[in-house]
Parts: sequence; structure tokens; C-alpha cells
Amino acid sequence: MLNKVLFLTLLLSCIFVLPAAADQVTLEPDQDAFVCDCVPGVTNPMLGNEYLAQGRYSACYNRTFIMWDLSSIPAGSTIDDAEFRIYCCQFYGAPSGQMVYYRVLEAWSETTVTYLNMPAFTTDGAVFLSSWPTGGSWHTIDVTDFVAGWFTGTDNYGLYCHSTGSTSTSDCAYYSSRVSSPGYRPRLVVTYTPPSAFEQSTWGGLKTLGNNDSESDECTCECFMELPPPCPATEETEITETDTEDDAKSISK
Repeated sequence: MLNKVLFLTLLLSCIFVLPAAADQVTLEPDQDAFVCDCVPGVTNPMLGNEYLAQGRYSACYNRTFIMWDLSSIPAGSTIDDAEFRIYCCQFYGAPSGQMVYYRVLEAWSETTVTYLNMPAFTTDGAVFLSSWPTGGSWHTIDVTDFVAGWFTGTDNYGLYCHSTGSTSTSDCAYYSSRVSSPGYRPRLVVTYTPPSAFEQSTWGGLKTLGNNDSESDECTCECFMELPPPCPATEETEITETDTEDDAKSISK
């Protein structure tokens, strides 16, 4: 009888528990690198480790791989929003075609990935953007669905950032996670709602009480002609981010 009273008391109290407030975390990449089909056996060709690239340059296509460790987000949280932000230090050519983002399906290493051994990816849930960044601005991509999937059990091997439909040079050089100024590094900004204190501290007790009561139920490279400009040496803080406009999502099948 006592178990039933305690169980009902706790159950009723949960009705009056306020929902947990949303929180936000900014994550730097766990890994990032780029590859080029014109230099198929080289990691981060021409530009070096401080840069990434995405798009078409002459007859060459540059592709970026990037991933994040989500373990700092409390277990049981709900992912409300996730933005991938990356700084375009220089744009080559004119905008043409679309930028596209795919989910990677297998492990890769930022020190050894090349065009020849790049990991498999899926077109399911791909994100397409028609609006390209300009040089000297932040580029923002809504990756909420990707992050929510990773957080709830889909294998997290990061993103494959490519382009499609470009008819001429349309290529962006970004700063990587290894650039000297932290304020210019890529980041993943995740807004999430953590589980309530009641959910974290009492649900296990409720299950125990319920289960203990015998009467209750169980409940050649043309990649770049010149390097983009280095980060300003005096830059120590994050600059204002300029989100790209007119982002569009579509699913490629």
C-alpha cells in the first residue's frame, strides 16, 4: 500500500514540473579535411591544413569532410536546432550550381582521407543550397535533421560537403579547425532541451516502485591559382557571422 501511495504522489508531482529550459553548445570539429579529384592521392592539396574547400575550380572539384563529437550534449536531450557555420575566406569565380551536404556512412581520418579513399555517403536527407557565400563572410547551413539523427543513434561520421550543377569556376576556400585564430574556425552550434530534473532523478525511482508492488503492472592540380588571405594577426575574437540567405532543402533520391 505504501508503495502505491509513493508512486501516485510522485506521478502527480510530475504534472507540475516545469519543462527544462533550452541550452546551447558550440562545438569545434573533431575532424575536418578536403580532397580534390585533380590531385586524387593527396589530403588537403595545395592550400595546406589551415584551409578547406568546396566547389568547382576550372575542371576540378573540391570536397570537404567534417564531423563533430556530440558527447557533451546531455543524454536524453531533444535537439531543437543545429547550424553548421564555416568562414569563407575567399570565393573564386561566380556562383553557379548548388552546394550540397550529405551524411557520411563510414569512418575516415583527417590525416589520410583522399579522393581515392573517400568514405561512402548517402543521398538520403541531403541538403541543397542555391545561395553561395561571398569571400570574407560566414556560411551557415541548417543541419538539424543530421544532428538529431546522430544524437538518437544514427552512426555519426559527419558531413560530406560537395557541389553540383556548376558550369564554371564556383569555389569557396574556408578556414579549417587548424587555422591560428580560433574565431575563424568552423563550428557546430546546437540548441537543445535537456531532460528535466524530474526525468533525470525520479524516473528510475518510479519504475522501481511500480515494479516492486506485486499488484501493479510493469510500466595535376588546378585547384587554386593562389592562396586565400591569411587570418588577420590581430583577430582574437569571433567576428560577426553573416548567415547566407535563401537556403533551400531538398532530398536527393
